[in-house]
Amino acid sequence: MAVVKISEINLLKDYVALRNNNSVKINLRGWKIIDTTPTNQKRHEYIFPKDFFLQPDASVKIWSDVGNNDASNVYQNRRAKIWNNPGDTATLYDLNGNKIDELTVGNPPKGGRGGGAKPPVPPKPPTPAKITISGFVNDVVCKQPIQNAKLVFQVLKGQKEAETNTAKNGYYETELTGGRDYTVTISEKNYDDLPDTINTKVGKDMTKNFKLEPNLEIELDVDSAEVKFTKKDDNKINATQELKGKIVVDFNTNYTFSVKVLIKKGMTNNIQATILEKETSTNRNAVPDNVCRINKEDKTVIITFNPIKQKWDWVVLGAFWYVNNKETKKLLEKTYNYLLNLQGNYGNNKFNLNPPFELGKIVVRVNGEKLKYLAQYTLFLTEMYKAMTVAAVLGVAAAFQPWLAPVAIAAGAAATFLGMQKDSALASAKDPPQFDKNYKKLVKPKINLKIKNIKQTIKQLKLLRESIIVSRDRAYSAYIKQNNELANQHVKNTEKLLHAHGVTSKFILRQLKKSVKTLKKYKTHFNTAAISQFRKSVRSKVLPRMFVLNSLQRARIPEKDARMAIRVMMHKKISDSALTLVPVLGKVTGRVDKFNKLFVQNMRKEIKWYKTHKI
Repeated sequence: MAVVKISEINLLKDYVALRNNNSVKINLRGWKIIDTTPTNQKRHEYIFPKDFFLQPDASVKIWSDVGNNDASNVYQNRRAKIWNNPGDTATLYDLNGNKIDELTVGNPPKGGRGGGAKPPVPPKPPTPAKITISGFVNDVVCKQPIQNAKLVFQVLKGQKEAETNTAKNGYYETELTGGRDYTVTISEKNYDDLPDTINTKVGKDMTKNFKLEPNLEIELDVDSAEVKFTKKDDNKINATQELKGKIVVDFNTNYTFSVKVLIKKGMTNNIQATILEKETSTNRNAVPDNVCRINKEDKTVIITFNPIKQKWDWVVLGAFWYVNNKETKKLLEKTYNYLLNLQGNYGNNKFNLNPPFELGKIVVRVNGEKLKYLAQYTLFLTEMYKAMTVAAVLGVAAAFQPWLAPVAIAAGAAATFLGMQKDSALASAKDPPQFDKNYKKLVKPKINLKIKNIKQTIKQLKLLRESIIVSRDRAYSAYIKQNNELANQHVKNTEKLLHAHGVTSKFILRQLKKSVKTLKKYKTHFNTAAISQFRKSVRSKVLPRMFVLNSLQRARIPEKDARMAIRVMMHKKISDSALTLVPVLGKVTGRVDKFNKLFVQNMRKEIKWYKTHKI
């Protein structure tokens, strides 16, 4: 018996049936069926065009009509009938042309061909059932839905069967014929087309999701820029100002840039912004914006940079110029030109703003009064280390000459006092009036004007300085609160503190002058040659550094400052003559006197303003 048998030829329905009598499935690809007339004339031939597996004990009907193929039905898509002539023979051949089976059509039933009437028209075979395919189309970078993406479904090597578009949430749904293979193409104007293959099954709905790769042009632009002042300034305390042209600020001011960036074209999931200083070539990066921005409503980005803190190099150099030229410079300023560089990307799409966007200019200014304070700061800084070294020399000498102990203590106090003056000068340069929430309370520190200990007097002077500044701030606070009576009380209190400051500072000056007078009597013992010999002894370790350190501490100089004094003493660029005791202490005395007068003068000028400007 044949492995595959022609089991039936149906004249009414016009089909031939094959049955697999084997225990394994058989691929009928390339097999053919030939229709032969009684006169042995071959009329029709059907060849299985592709893989078709006939399962064991299963049958397949080969229809002459038009229809959709499935596992049990194959259609030749012919308009004319084949199996309707008595005597027609169906012959089955395998892939190699071997004859497998043959079956001849018998006489048609009564009323059929040769019997008079035509046979009844057979019913059309049922159309294969439809299935539903649905899913989502998303962006491969940000995983967000893509609206209005087009999906076209086409039968494999056939015609288009379905077309649909995604909704706002990226969802699609359409019907396909079950049991067929399809190609699908997904497209959207901002993405690369995505082709794919789908295999459907009879009677089973399916879900299929797709991800598209973006392919779009990105363009970024700067809408505006603002500057927020984050440190106290004479006029701009915590104020925000749009950066247009240039802004003038005090040198104490720190400021923060906020830049509004527009996404003019495309979309981004990463924006990097860099502030460039044109003159200094310094770059400051903001935190990257890594938000997926793909919607029309999400096209504005605010990028904020960390506060920009000015370097003081040029300010200090300006103060040295002021000191060395002995001139009154009305102001000192420097202009910073700021540019913005923008980079953005989305997947493989990139954007770079070229040339950088010009944000504007910040003019940093030091006025004349503050410049004087800065000049004093630079001088105090230099003289403080020299005074420490003098104290070191005197401290060691006092170990052998006890009468020098009071002078060594005075020199140590002078060094400490200079450090305090240095800090005070810097604070004065950086200290415009500011609001004090405790402005209703008068400042009343515990002061004893009869103290004769120089170390305690220096501490008291520091306390007075701090109290004067606080009292001035509270007068300012009462003034802006429109409380003239309270402002006047603070002004009077500040004047009392300034008087106490004058008494205390005069005592310290007398002690310094007394020390200078004592040294002048013995200046031959502390000339340049003596200083040179002392430094050589320390460098060669004949005189141990620890001994010098202990001597400084006996002179009541803190260990940190004492170690700094030793480093200054050993520094090869500092000449021996620069450390000669009498001139150094003499300069210290003059410097202290000058700064005290400057501090008092400026404070009196400020409080006088509150007295004469009533609200």
